[in-house]
This record gives sequence, C-alpha cells and structure tokens, in this order.
Amino acid sequence: MSMVTQKDEIVVKEGKANSFNILLAKGGNLTVTNQRVVWQGRGGQPDVIKLDDIVSYGKCFTITIFSLLLPIPNAFYILTNSGRTYKYTVLGRETWIAAIAKAIQDIKK
Repeated sequence: MSMVTQKDEIVVKEGKANSFNILLAKGGNLTVTNQRVVWQGRGGQPDVIKLDDIVSYGKCFTITIFSLLLPIPNAFYILTNSGRTYKYTVLGRETWIAAIAKAIQDIKK
C-alpha cells in the first residue's frame, strides 16, 4: 500500500513496519518523506508525524510477553512535541533512524 504524497513531498524511505506497544503490534507500512513520517496500518487511522514536531528519536527494543528475558533490538521510537511516543519495529533500524535524521537535518537548512 503506497502512501499518497502531498505537494513537494519526496519519499526518502519506505517499507514494512509494525507499530507497537507492550501489549499489541499492528502490521503496516512506514514512510519517511522530506516533510513527515507516516505509518499506515491495515484499517484505522494512520500515524502522521511532521518532521518539525519531532523532539527526539532513537533506538529501542521490542519487548513482548514472549521476549521479556531477551528484548529484541529491532525497533526505534519517535517522541513528539505533544509528548506522544510512537514505536516501530523494522528490519534495519539503523537505516530508518539515519533516514529520519537526514530528513530533519534537510528541513533545518
């Protein structure tokens, strides 16, 4: 499922990702553009995070009831100005974090 871009929006990175919390993981697609980060699940409202609303981001772990003893290092978080934290499990989290970092850096130029 491809995301519909806005005017002057360029896709930087896209791929499969789960949005998760300690109790639930939902499959979907994650897209980083030069304006925002969008996670679109199967049904329901998408997560739409404007780059200038991001306070911090970085590595985190997937912790589920099945992995309490061994957290899985395959996730990252995004914290917004409103205090909301979004967490996504992805393949190759370093490349996702780098894509977000570059997109944020580019809008500050």
